[in-house]
Formats: sequence, structure tokens, C-alpha cells
Amino acid sequence: MGQLPGWTGGRRLHWRGFLNARDLGGLPLRPRGETRFGVLIRSDLPGGVEELGVQALVDYGVRTVIDLRSPRELVDRPNPLRDLPDYRHLPLLLDRDLDSIADIRDIAGTYRWNVDNRGEAIVGILRSMAEAPPGGILFHCFAGKDRTGVIAALLLAVAGVDRDSIIEDYVLSEGTVPVQFRPLPEMMADLLDHLDRRHGGVPAYLAAAGAGTAMQETLRRLLDHAS
Repeated sequence: MGQLPGWTGGRRLHWRGFLNARDLGGLPLRPRGETRFGVLIRSDLPGGVEELGVQALVDYGVRTVIDLRSPRELVDRPNPLRDLPDYRHLPLLLDRDLDSIADIRDIAGTYRWNVDNRGEAIVGILRSMAEAPPGGILFHCFAGKDRTGVIAALLLAVAGVDRDSIIEDYVLSEGTVPVQFRPLPEMMADLLDHLDRRHGGVPAYLAAAGAGTAMQETLRRLLDHAS
């Protein structure tokens, strides 16, 4: 995409109204190279529209916004990006799911629950990304750490990013959430171990959930410079 307007060379994006926005570019790929900037951007729910620098997103090349929050959350906190031309609400968790995971005592346990019980929703989210029009794709939940982190980990794994770098990306949410919800590396490591042990790895997990070889290859090409 060439030089991105407003890009300062790092992965963190200092956009007005956002606390936890970053590009998934710049991560090492196997066997060589790194992920592309300007294609997939993860974030938290931005602040009120009066505080939000929407033009910064447009200038950066963002064309699609995917809101991963539940329907109930949209009512409680309407999305200030909802009037953008390609805004999509694709909840990873439904309202009843939020109630189901409320009794899970550890954050890592909620991640395992997400992949075990919401495979169809996950594939729908990834399909939307694979079929999105040209331009950057911003995806977010509330804090940009948990649901967003699960989707980011799956995308990075499909692209060929190594395990340590996936965990490193997850931990970058440190300092943007209350300390009791901080993104400890062992939480993401647990999810990746679970995907390997129970589901045979990310490609096998996604294939079983309905994202076949062709879709996974399309997702890989989004981030792979060599494609």
C-alpha cells in the first residue's frame, strides 16, 4: 500500500478516541518476511464521536469496520463508527453467551469457550474479512483484548506468524485495561495449546468450523507480502 498517511513506523496507532489500536503488520512470517501493514487493524471500541478522529482512519485506508460486540452492548454503547459506509456488526458472542461465560472464573477459560462454542460465528467473521472490499479492515470488541485477541490470534496463525509473535501481539494490550484484566502471555499460550490439543491446530479447527482451504488461503494473502 506504500507509505500510509499518519503511520509513524510502529504498530501502535495513536488515533484520537482509541486506547488500544494497532496494526497487525510487521510481525515475522514463516519461513521469511513479515505481515503487511494497513490491511488488518485491531482496536477497542472508540470513544464518543466528538472525541474521535474518524478522518485518521479514512486516511490510513480503513474501509471496513467489524464490530464484534453483542447486540446488547450495541444498545448500551452505540458505535460511533456505525455510519461509515462499510460498518458491519458480526458478534463473536451473543447476549446469551455473555451470560454463559459469566461463571467462568479465568479469562483463558473464556477464550477456550469461544473457540469451542462459537466456531460458526468465528468463520462468519473471517469470511467477512476475506470478502471485504479493498482497503484496511478494522475489527474490535469493547476493550480490544479478549474477543478481538481471539480473532487476531487465528488470523495471525493462518498467515504463518509464529506462536511467540502471536503471544507478543496479545500482550501489547498491556496498560489499556484494568490491572485485574491484564493480558498475561500464559492466557494466549493456553488458547494456542488448546487449539493444538483439542482441535489439531488452527487450520484444522477452522476447516472443521467451515473455513476451508480456499478461505484460509485468502486470509493468508491478506497479510503475506509475498502473495
